[in-house]
Amino acid sequence: MTTKKSAHTRVTMMRIKVCKDGPYLVSGAIPLADWVVRTDAQNCPRRWRETRGYPVQETYALCRCGRSGNRPFCDGTHTRIGFDGAETAGAEVYLDQAEAATGPELDLTDVHPLCVHAGFCDRAGGTWSLVERSDDPRARRIALEEVHCCPSGRLAAWDKQGQRLEPELQPSIGVVTDQHGVGGPLWVRGGIPIESADGHPYEVRNRVTLCRCGKSANKPFCDGRHLDGAEGVGCADSAAVRGQGRPSLTQVQEILQELRSKARPGQLEGMARYGMTTEGRLGVAVPDLRRVAKAVGKDHRLALQLWKAGMPEARIVAAMIDDPLQLTEYQMEDWVKDINSWDVCDQVCANLFEKSPLAWKKIGDWSGREEEFVKRTAFALIACLAWHDRQATDEQFTQVLPVIERGATDERNYVRKAVNWALRNIGKRNPRLNRAAIQTAKRIAQMDSRAARWVASNALKELQSEAVRQRLKK
Repeated sequence: MTTKKSAHTRVTMMRIKVCKDGPYLVSGAIPLADWVVRTDAQNCPRRWRETRGYPVQETYALCRCGRSGNRPFCDGTHTRIGFDGAETAGAEVYLDQAEAATGPELDLTDVHPLCVHAGFCDRAGGTWSLVERSDDPRARRIALEEVHCCPSGRLAAWDKQGQRLEPELQPSIGVVTDQHGVGGPLWVRGGIPIESADGHPYEVRNRVTLCRCGKSANKPFCDGRHLDGAEGVGCADSAAVRGQGRPSLTQVQEILQELRSKARPGQLEGMARYGMTTEGRLGVAVPDLRRVAKAVGKDHRLALQLWKAGMPEARIVAAMIDDPLQLTEYQMEDWVKDINSWDVCDQVCANLFEKSPLAWKKIGDWSGREEEFVKRTAFALIACLAWHDRQATDEQFTQVLPVIERGATDERNYVRKAVNWALRNIGKRNPRLNRAAIQTAKRIAQMDSRAARWVASNALKELQSEAVRQRLKK
């Protein structure tokens, strides 16, 4: 019979030591098991399932380079390949990095760099939305389920007394595989101490994920790069696993190859003249991107993986194939931060963001931000909604006219053009909105700003034109 004291002694003996350019040295007879993501009927990650336990060993070494022939264990390959395992994670503790969200019954903290893209936070509208509705018992319950399944501890839930609501996890290490059969990080559970190669102790947390593919930019912690389609994916541990269950990731490679086959490098110079970012771009025509997206069909999880490839054309296709009903606010925030070209911005808005129930909220959020392409996205989204959303009311558009007025003084080219686009599209929607947009443009024209005067002049020229007047009479 194990006494409480002996059990405590056993836990204090447990440790994971990061070896310089080598494996994780595990001591203290820490249990090791395989864990697999299980999904619901909508293919959303729902729970974890332990599938296999390894024989208990007092000490053992786990592969960190991702190249061992005996994964998850180390076989010395790191020495042969010259693995660079330099630790790049900062020393900040969780709460010093966390962003907070509050709800009526629950609060949430979030450290985004810890995300490993396990996907549990996407269900039922997303954890952040559920926290906002946490006075509903069902929303509160699902929010806690999602937080507790987050393996990296990126998300943490708190009650209104400031008590952290953590699952009770026995000290152990999980070898993670997602629902597609793709090997992920090591899931360190139950507050096991982790020590750096130079002897520095990392913050002890209940849920931690360690990189085992060797590609993380936040070593020793996982940052989701095992899913990077541009570099080869996963951390599979056997030929059986490597050979099956990866349709989405295979598709990423197939889509990238298809895009490369349609490359038009001769068009890049002209695209640059039009202000499109050419870094990593292939020059694929938009009609070809639409044909690729149509062949793929809607696939939310594939869209998430394709976006990570970074290529502008891949990101446009990702927006085309994503399901707007599965789009969460935090995915929108993640994606908008990556946008660095006006055409990607506009395509993402037209093909995805405008179709989300969150679109109007994000206009308010992003229009007040300083980042150039984040702010452009707010006004591009207004323009797209004004052009395509037949269900939107006039009141919804009159409410954003003051937002357009405030944005009109921004001198940055990509912002002012989007402000102008938004104003013109509202004014072409119907006679009532035409009059409201013209009045707004006339007020903007009185502002002491060159950008504002350009926005107003260009908008008034079109909105007061005979062609627009005739179209609105129909």
